[in-house]
Amino acid sequence: MEKPLDSFLADSTFLLGEVEKVDTEFLWVKVVLFLLLLTVGAVLLTRMNKQKVISSIRKKDGKIRIADSCSLGNRQYLVIAQCDTERFLLGVGPNNFQHIANLPNPSVENPSISSVADEEAE
Repeated sequence: MEKPLDSFLADSTFLLGEVEKVDTEFLWVKVVLFLLLLTVGAVLLTRMNKQKVISSIRKKDGKIRIADSCSLGNRQYLVIAQCDTERFLLGVGPNNFQHIANLPNPSVENPSISSVADEEAE
């Protein structure tokens, strides 16, 4: 019932000999079209993400927003969170977060800062 090794090798050689010829030009067209499709998808996702970020900055509906963030390394960040007109400096890590300070509203000018700047200019 078992086939000898020679007949097995002959059968496998026969199977390998039946490989179809592939049209490489058509294959390259498929690859280029696929890469073009990926690029268009990435551009659209990037634009949608930017519009979402910009629209969330323009909204004044009282939701909490991240005004700015700064990486300190190893999954640790300083974050400025804004809710309505209040701003908070937060320290954020992988297992905790900590309120560091209340920040002044950027639209309200701080008189102590402007007086220092005027003195330095003179």
